[in-house]
Amino acid sequence: YIFLIDMMLRPSLMVLGFFFASVAVIGGGTILNLLF
Repeated sequence: YIFLIDMMLRPSLMVLGFFFASVAVIGGGTILNLLF
């Protein structure tokens, strides 16, 4: 049962991490463009 929950949660966590990383990269780029 725990293994099933882990299999369901892992991909969503990976997608959330990937989305957060892309948002952080885009945000950092816009901040650098605003500063310089």
